Amino acid sequence: MSSVKIVDVIIRKTAEKTVLTGEGNLSVSVSAPSVIEVHGSAQDVARYVRQGKDLLLYMKDGSVIRCNNYFMEDPEGKNHSELVFNNEDQLTHISFAETGEASGLATTELTSHATTISSIEPFLEQGSALSDAPWGWIAGAALGGGAIGALLANGGDGKTKVIDNTKEVESATPTFFGNGQSG
Repeated sequence: MSSVKIVDVIIRKTAEKTVLTGEGNLSVSVSAPSVIEVHGSAQDVARYVRQGKDLLLYMKDGSVIRCNNYFMEDPEGKNHSELVFNNEDQLTHISFAETGEASGLATTELTSHATTISSIEPFLEQGSALSDAPWGWIAGAALGGGAIGALLANGGDGKTKVIDNTKEVESATPTFFGNGQSG
């Protein structure tokens, strides 16, 4: 009997986290290089297999966790997904020797290397979301423009005019029509 599995998918670039749970087999979709954090022990895995761009974790309880697009890299080729197990006592990072280039549905069994880590923070890009686009500049300009607009809109006479455009509430009296027959 398989137990409930909890897997966190944390996008490396934005640190956006999605939590997935399920009993038995679990399919995890990766849309960008991510940290796949499996709540459990790396000792619970029987074997790791690459199938195309997917990573399959065959668990000792007979279930399979499929990480769709795990081996996808970002356009710059700098980042790829990372696999981490969290068994509440420690974090274990799993890396693979040669992952090969499995094509189509061909499968390649992978050799794993486990390393104890203290945090997943090194796998997350710090501040890269702002460095890829000028969002910081845009936000600063918007705030500055809003402050200037507020100062200009305030005028100079120091008087405030209140406009009351509320209407009285209308009440309707219901009308009943009858045909003289009761029933």
